Amino acid sequence: MFELPHEVEVAIAAFAAVLAANLVKWLSRRVTDFVRGTPNKIDDKIWAAVQGAMDQALKANKQGKLEAGLARSKEWR
Repeated sequence: MFELPHEVEVAIAAFAAVLAANLVKWLSRRVTDFVRGTPNKIDDKIWAAVQGAMDQALKANKQGKLEAGLARSKEWR
């Protein structure tokens, strides 16, 4: 096998170090974006569910079903 000159070995090592640092930096950004995005997505789903429930309650109230349902629940207790 042949030996590489010292300068080439240093250049290859430096290139590998820079490549590894950039890979770690990129991976860290992706993980951070995912972690930051996850709670927002969950919050958005919860907010959408709350809005949907409120819309259904308002619709039922307009139709008079809400008061009838509350009266039935009071009778049940």
